[in-house]
Amino acid sequence: MKYKGRVKKDGIREGRIKGRNQGGRNEGGQNQKGRNQRTESERAESKDGIKGDGIKEDGMYGYRDYEGPVEGLVREKLREIEERENVRILHAVESGSRAWGFASPDSDYDVRFIYVRDRDSYLSLRERQDFLDWELNEVLDINGWDLKKVLQHFHKSNATLFEWANSPVVYDTTDQWRELYEGTAKQYFSPKSALYHYYGTANKNYHEYLLGEMVRYKKYFYVLRPLLACRWIEQRKCPPPVLFEQLADAVLEEELKKEVSELLEKKMQMSESEKAPRLDGLNRYIERKLEYYKALAGGMEDDRKPEWEPLEEKFRELLEDKGAPLQGGRIGQGKTGTDNRKKSRK
Repeated sequence: MKYKGRVKKDGIREGRIKGRNQGGRNEGGQNQKGRNQRTESERAESKDGIKGDGIKEDGMYGYRDYEGPVEGLVREKLREIEERENVRILHAVESGSRAWGFASPDSDYDVRFIYVRDRDSYLSLRERQDFLDWELNEVLDINGWDLKKVLQHFHKSNATLFEWANSPVVYDTTDQWRELYEGTAKQYFSPKSALYHYYGTANKNYHEYLLGEMVRYKKYFYVLRPLLACRWIEQRKCPPPVLFEQLADAVLEEELKKEVSELLEKKMQMSESEKAPRLDGLNRYIERKLEYYKALAGGMEDDRKPEWEPLEEKFRELLEDKGAPLQGGRIGQGKTGTDNRKKSRK
């Protein structure tokens, strides 16, 4: 997929986008066969001039000639997923560097969504995968989780789900999702689990990417952000903000703010793969924080919420919601039948 456009000051690309779907990933990250490589028999079913998995009758991928903001293409893809998979998308957001606020000029769009199927699908004896990997190419990385899987992972206090719930870039959402998260799922946040998650992320990225003489400055923020999230959790015992700027303003030491701000400016002008000399002073700071948060997390008691009943009740409630049918349903349509979709915030 080729992208044509310009780069805004915040690192978000804008302009026109053209290209083909180049396939996706399975849950383990393995490449799948691209949808434009399906056999003729797999393309047989036609709807509104589109054959099979996005192949038009002229043989071209349905969005190959799409021109406009990338956010518009993302919403087209979400509607495509609903129609082809017969699911209802409850929440769809940007994840990764664009949500964190430090995208590089050539960063892709990491779109994550949460979907629910009809009630009978959950009562079937046949096994069904609980995730959808829809697209993976130079511009778009789109995948989502089934609601049942999401609720199971909220019970474990999976920190990634709290990031999806609080992403500043929301492509689509629903009243049902807001009620589920604010009224029930949010209560399952575990400071200890989250601290371990962010410590582990920072430790892994530091040892993998920041010990050479030349390093990618992008990776400093893949270490600093989770370390600042650890400090936020230590002080406030709640999910940290997704935006790096908010975290830094709130909990980064004053003597480091100028240096980190200048580093961020440099990083946002660099490509994803560009390298520069390692920053030894910052590395020493990181090593001290890693040692501290490893010890802190290890000394905390397990504070996960053991009860399943509130999550199970919400799950059954969503499946029995007669005001949000899957067949022909649109994103954001719930009991009122109105479109509750949010526009993305850049």
